[in-house]
Amino acid sequence: MQLGSRLGFPTEGYFYHFHEKKLVQEYKILGEGRWAFQATRSTHTALNTEPGLNKYQGAILLYWKIDSKVVTNQHLVHLGSPITREQLDNLNEDWLAENGVTIDIPALLAVIKTTTATEKPYKPQTYNTHADVTYEHKERLLMGSTLKAINNTRLVESGLPMVNVKTWGVAQLAFDLGYCQIEETQPLEQFWSNLFSDETPTDIQELIKKYNEHLNNPARQGEIVVLPTAEPETEEERSRLDALIEEAKAASKALGKLTDDAVATVNRHFELLDYYASETLKTVKEDGLPSDAYAHASLGVGAIAAGIGQHLDNINGILLEINSLYVSHVAMANRVGGINY
Repeated sequence: MQLGSRLGFPTEGYFYHFHEKKLVQEYKILGEGRWAFQATRSTHTALNTEPGLNKYQGAILLYWKIDSKVVTNQHLVHLGSPITREQLDNLNEDWLAENGVTIDIPALLAVIKTTTATEKPYKPQTYNTHADVTYEHKERLLMGSTLKAINNTRLVESGLPMVNVKTWGVAQLAFDLGYCQIEETQPLEQFWSNLFSDETPTDIQELIKKYNEHLNNPARQGEIVVLPTAEPETEEERSRLDALIEEAKAASKALGKLTDDAVATVNRHFELLDYYASETLKTVKEDGLPSDAYAHASLGVGAIAAGIGQHLDNINGILLEINSLYVSHVAMANRVGGINY
């Protein structure tokens, strides 16, 4: 199955092989992260998802010829759940095309004779040679899906064609939420160009841009980029997304008012400024807001002046000690000719 510009093995659901709109064989995928499958006892007249064989498979046998004639009207289908009696009794071309692929035997055989594609980077076709579908991918599954990444040549059988049965749509992606921060000020389009790759599906790019309308242009160093994998479906998912967007909006609004130099200063000394802010909140919570506007504005500095001052004095003392040792060492070495000044 295809996700973006990659193919992956589904680890959930069922494969179906049809000929002349009749069920030839049903295969149940093992699940729990496993992509192998096994034939069930289902026939066109009686559905039964119990295993028909104890043998696990990684490939499906298709018809080539019957009575010396090349077989046509043959389909492979993937469903997330077992096919129903109603679906089986009402098979039509639209349903088969929506859920699977028509098998073109001559095209399938032609792929076997091909060693590798000339076009790089390779974009999945309906029929693919095994050499073209293996790619580097650190994670076991493709982004936000249950598709097993084909990141090892041992996963594909040499000489067998790979059939692209179906596209894995955004609607099937599980919702998850992450974020990143922009590392340097740059035009927004440049940031998007660096963030996305050829493997990022267009619909995922549009989804991420949709939830990042708060970003400045140019995008400022330190702005928060919200990275959902799919549209939220539950109230809890929407709440998580809304909370992160509010944080991101606040950051973008504040950073948008600053000069480039000020933005760089904020990012360079973020930990210190964050400490100032947290200490200020503690003081406000304990003592309330001061009545004087100037005192209110400088509260963050005043709240930690003693503690941070002592800390800086300690650091300064260490630096002076290191400096004295260095100077005396160089002076001594020069007298004995032991160092290049």
